[in-house]
Amino acid sequence: MQNLINFNLDREEKTAVDEALATLRRILLPKLVNLSPGDIRNMVNMGNKNMGFVTKAAEIAHKYPHLVPEFFDLEAFQTDLDATVTLRDLKLSTESLSDLINDSLALSGSEALQAALSFYSYLKIAVKMNVPEAETAYLELAEHFPRKAQKSSDEETTEESA
Repeated sequence: MQNLINFNLDREEKTAVDEALATLRRILLPKLVNLSPGDIRNMVNMGNKNMGFVTKAAEIAHKYPHLVPEFFDLEAFQTDLDATVTLRDLKLSTESLSDLINDSLALSGSEALQAALSFYSYLKIAVKMNVPEAETAYLELAEHFPRKAQKSSDEETTEESA
């Protein structure tokens, strides 16, 4: 069995990560909003293609303030644009980190499950060889694989031979 990941945080690193995440939550949560899917569906979508248009509109509005209508809040527009730039950068940074965390979680989980299944298979053999305490250990793990209430004798025979 090949070990492709060796992830481990010592206590100091874990504390530092927890503190960094707490800082992010403390700073960001009061400023962020939570929208329903319906809210999102009813909004115009600011995608990558629109970013150039929005940036240029802000530039022109600042360049020609006499063309900005009185009802238009240029300061709020600029605040929203600045927020968009900041949040897009934050999203890109956190998504790439999140992707790496997800990949590492998948790999470490896969390796842990493979090791557990290998150990479980060994215990089955150890029980057949009457190794002391093997049956107790095997039965403790076997609880995680509950048998179906009604099995035909063919299914039981097949399972026993596996």
